[in-house]
Amino acid sequence: MKRVVFVVMLCVGTVAAIQAPAFAASTFRGVSGAMDGPNLLVTFKETGLQPGQNYAYIAAGTYTETFVCYRDRTFTPTHKTATLSGAAGQDPRVYTANDRGVVRGSVSLWPYGPWPRFCPAHRSEVPVSICYQPTDLVDFADPFDVYWFPDGTTICGPIEPD
Repeated sequence: MKRVVFVVMLCVGTVAAIQAPAFAASTFRGVSGAMDGPNLLVTFKETGLQPGQNYAYIAAGTYTETFVCYRDRTFTPTHKTATLSGAAGQDPRVYTANDRGVVRGSVSLWPYGPWPRFCPAHRSEVPVSICYQPTDLVDFADPFDVYWFPDGTTICGPIEPD
């Protein structure tokens, strides 16, 4: 009887060792955001995943973009400005976990909305700066893993006029 219990426990231990990455809690690490032109690039590392499994990611947030009227002939700015705010456009990505159950990747947010029309004739609206307020990063594999950006997280940058 002791031999049967030993063999059963050995089998259970072997299966548990093989499946350990599947039972491990996945964790987001090193999540950060940086400006990439007018877009926000959210980079991350997620550990504790099933090796070889595909994982879909998406980030969410809002943005506030500032526009300035520029003279068409001289391409010089005027003092007239406007801001546009709204939900950021999303760029879902799919990554495959490596043999250690790790995914390193990035997703983007970008300004998404109608271009404001506020300049008089012979002047054009030009975006000059943008601020993002990212809210979360989601791994859509079951069970869903979510990284919540700290409240008040704001990442800003200039947009170079052409």
